[in-house]
Amino acid sequence: MLQDMKTIYRIAKSELNSLFCSPIAWLVLVIFTFQMSMTFTDRIIWELKDFVINNREKDGMTAYFLLTGFGTPLFPGVLSYLYLYFPLLTMGLMSREFSSGSIKLLYSSPITSTQIVLGKYLSMMLYGLIMLAIVTVYVVFYMFVLKDFDYAVAITGLIGIYLIMCLYSAVGLFVSCLTSYQVVAAIGTFAALTILQVIGGVLQGVDFWRDITYWICSAPHGPIAGLINSGDVLYYFLMPALFIGMSIMKLQFARQSKPWYTKVVKYLALVVVIVGIGYATSRRTTVCITDLSRDEQLTLTPKSRDILERYKGQELTLTTYVNIMDEHMAARVFPKSRIGDMSVFSKYYRFKPDMKFKYIYYYDHVLNGHSCCAPGEDLEEAARKQAKVNGLDFDDVLSPEEIRKIHDLSGENNQVVRTLEDSEGNWTYLRMFNDLNPYPSEQEISVALLRMKDGAVKMGSLYGHGEREMNKSGDREIGWLFTNGSGRGSLINQGFDPVSVPLTEEWEIPDDLQILLIIDPKEPFSTVELEKIRAYVASGRHLILATDVNRSEITGELLADFGVKALPGMLIQPRKDEDPTNINAVFTPQAGGINPMFAQWANRNYPLSMTGAVGLSYTMDKGYDVVPLVVSPVGSWTELETTDFEGEVPVFNPKAGEINQQLPVVLALTRQLNGKEQRILIFGDADWMTTGEFSKSRYYGVANGPLTTLMCSWMADYQYPTYFPRPAQPDNHLKLSYQSRGTLKVAFVVVFPAVILLLYLLVWFKRRGK
Repeated sequence: MLQDMKTIYRIAKSELNSLFCSPIAWLVLVIFTFQMSMTFTDRIIWELKDFVINNREKDGMTAYFLLTGFGTPLFPGVLSYLYLYFPLLTMGLMSREFSSGSIKLLYSSPITSTQIVLGKYLSMMLYGLIMLAIVTVYVVFYMFVLKDFDYAVAITGLIGIYLIMCLYSAVGLFVSCLTSYQVVAAIGTFAALTILQVIGGVLQGVDFWRDITYWICSAPHGPIAGLINSGDVLYYFLMPALFIGMSIMKLQFARQSKPWYTKVVKYLALVVVIVGIGYATSRRTTVCITDLSRDEQLTLTPKSRDILERYKGQELTLTTYVNIMDEHMAARVFPKSRIGDMSVFSKYYRFKPDMKFKYIYYYDHVLNGHSCCAPGEDLEEAARKQAKVNGLDFDDVLSPEEIRKIHDLSGENNQVVRTLEDSEGNWTYLRMFNDLNPYPSEQEISVALLRMKDGAVKMGSLYGHGEREMNKSGDREIGWLFTNGSGRGSLINQGFDPVSVPLTEEWEIPDDLQILLIIDPKEPFSTVELEKIRAYVASGRHLILATDVNRSEITGELLADFGVKALPGMLIQPRKDEDPTNINAVFTPQAGGINPMFAQWANRNYPLSMTGAVGLSYTMDKGYDVVPLVVSPVGSWTELETTDFEGEVPVFNPKAGEINQQLPVVLALTRQLNGKEQRILIFGDADWMTTGEFSKSRYYGVANGPLTTLMCSWMADYQYPTYFPRPAQPDNHLKLSYQSRGTLKVAFVVVFPAVILLLYLLVWFKRRGK
């Protein structure tokens, strides 16, 4: 055994000497160092520039610089270059022996095929350590310049990169065994590594092969950095073993005279054994995952894990209803994309491996207009075409009538949607979103799980008197942030159940309604209807009331119940190139007593955009504590005379009764009733929360969207939206100044590669002298 090891070492040493005698090994090191230095310094300089401009630093900067974040982090940058170099490094490992004829001497010696292959492979492992040492230089620099560096992420990431180098070496060694031409070996290795990267997309539409080709593919396994997955670790041992084993078999077959089919059977047997072991050890029920990062920042937050713990002993089933006519989302959940789609939930089935996934395919008209069915085209014929090009058996695709018997999805516009259901029969929707990443994040998934256990907060907007409605999407309506299912931040996806509530003398306000919205009625309420609203308020439930310009006769009686009055006139704020009827209202310091976020907005002058607003006055004699939440900006006034703001320039006229001072435009009212706090918000404008307002493009940020969410959260006693914050990470400071960028660039981009080049020249002159 010891003699075998000495033989393997001598072969490796000889191979390294040969490798470093040629300029290729040195050139690879110089170019690799230069490329990595460019990536490394550009990333740091960009971050320094961002700090100078925005005066902000980030938590978790170790993971940010090494794994994630803007630009190209260090470890992904390394992987993007490695596959270019290893074909050049490994092309001569065995092909050089074949072309020079020295392989015959090896065959005639007592050296075995196993020793030859392992010796050659060991030489590449040692060369990989040299490349890893270069990468380690950048990591060590981060250790010194980052406060509270996360060593576990860095060390495991370096180990993961080295394992990938070993895999690439094994692939190159095997391809080099197949030909006597080094150029062919280099091209073949590059092709093999490319196939290894993309094979995960092959046969994904076939159930039997889907998991197998996905496991063989190197791309999903990625670098092991902080998050240790036993399946990934075994992959980086099994796949090199496969290619080393086939290399040994190739040399042995060259020494033996055996039928071709015997060789094929042995190759296939090795492949089946290795892939079978890999497949069996990468299942959800067999894999083990450990998060070594600080505070386990690469896995679910503790709050999400607590929610998932409530389902212990219960089945969780995620059913995806796929309308194959949905041109935007269907392609992401066809069988060929299924593993990638399921991986969105990998952080959850890590803790609940028995989680079940079901996919139901059907065809129907997509009600939001994004359909693959052209106007006038027969729906079934169009569906058959979609099934054919996407590898679906049309017999497995349900018709509109069949899907409606299972689940009527017209309320979801017949788009791709999921249902999450537990074994007790509780279920909720989990939607896809119209943004860059359409998949639900931890926020939406965990909220859906919590909603099934604790129920949703039911809120409703009155209609029947010309009010703005939740279930409509016109510019005047308020559906954008309430019932827009394809919007990630829409309250329907954040634990609320928003509905439109009809109010007539016959219809009652539902008893289970927790938050009532009355948004800008155009017609007066009858005496009976007013009494129903007052009865709702008297029950201690929460209310959001918005009036508007020229609505005092309609909402005046209701406002008077709270000691509030809408002042005459429209608030205007004349500014250059801006609509004077649009004001940037500001949050008050005392608003921080309602929620600390409001105080932050007040300090930052984060405005609330309001168009056609009226000022509000109030008294404190109705039993409520009143806080002016938002006031009109300095320089605005209540305009009473101008009506044509496009053709006339408004001028402040105090004689006409116009008021030039900061007036409340949003009031927060609270009182103790029935043992709990009742919360009421009154707005002097209804346009601020409409679809039309959110569709406007502004060059400055406004608080309209966040306020919509925050006010409903306050009303719901912060039950929803539920947030999943991670502990603040201490590695939040980069100990460099922006002035050091030039020195940094010279040191790494010029000096570091030059040192390696100089080392090569010294070796070359020394060899030449000998």
